[in-house]
Amino acid sequence: MLDEKVVLDAAKQGAKSLGKAVAPIATQHVKMLFGVNKELDRLRSTVDAIEAVLKDAAAAAGGGGGGGLSYQDGEWVDNLARMRDEAADLLKSYSARKRRHDAILNRRFNCVSLANYAVSVPGYWVENYFAALKVSKIRERLDAMAKDRKTVHSNFR
Repeated sequence: MLDEKVVLDAAKQGAKSLGKAVAPIATQHVKMLFGVNKELDRLRSTVDAIEAVLKDAAAAAGGGGGGGLSYQDGEWVDNLARMRDEAADLLKSYSARKRRHDAILNRRFNCVSLANYAVSVPGYWVENYFAALKVSKIRERLDAMAKDRKTVHSNFR
């Protein structure tokens, strides 16, 4: 009887510790899931800003009296263009999924469309979750590039 009590107490303490460790991570992921639309809007404006920087870089590289970009600047601009393409692809695919989901919602409900809706809702949330993860990774990489950019002198922006 005493051994059983010790095991139960240990299990309770383990569950409490695990709960304290998992709860912040779970909360972060739920916030990320419900904030995906806001983050995608931020990413859209970031892509627009990247476009402006790339245009300035093209102007600096094309002449204009500056003598072009250094190799280091060129590499950074190439990386920025790749990030822009990756973010634009994510925005495009998310937009297509959202339109598809909204089309299902706008149909008149009959048995078949109700079944389609029931099947599409979990998939929609899963897709939102993975989109949020991708946005977070893109944002981290862009932040790292911005930090790296501060250490490099540039002829543009």
